[in-house]
Amino acid sequence: MKTSVINRLFGSLNSLPWTKPLAILTWTVNMAVFVGAWMLARDVPTNAKELGIYFGGVVFAAAAGKSGYEAVKRPHGGGRHEAERDI
Repeated sequence: MKTSVINRLFGSLNSLPWTKPLAILTWTVNMAVFVGAWMLARDVPTNAKELGIYFGGVVFAAAAGKSGYEAVKRPHGGGRHEAERDI
């Protein structure tokens, strides 16, 4: 019983579109930090810079990877398949 509840929970969480809103939010926060520092004529703190580089890089790579995967995945089951086309 517990595994079915856990499977349903993670199945429902997996169906939500998390990557694109998270990438947009990450971009907004990064831009706000750098534009704010520029407007106030102050240096960006080292820890904020490192966090922006690494966290932003991981989030953007995950969003691009998921978008690429979704673009090429094939439908499963049911005997109905999309016609292949040359791109």
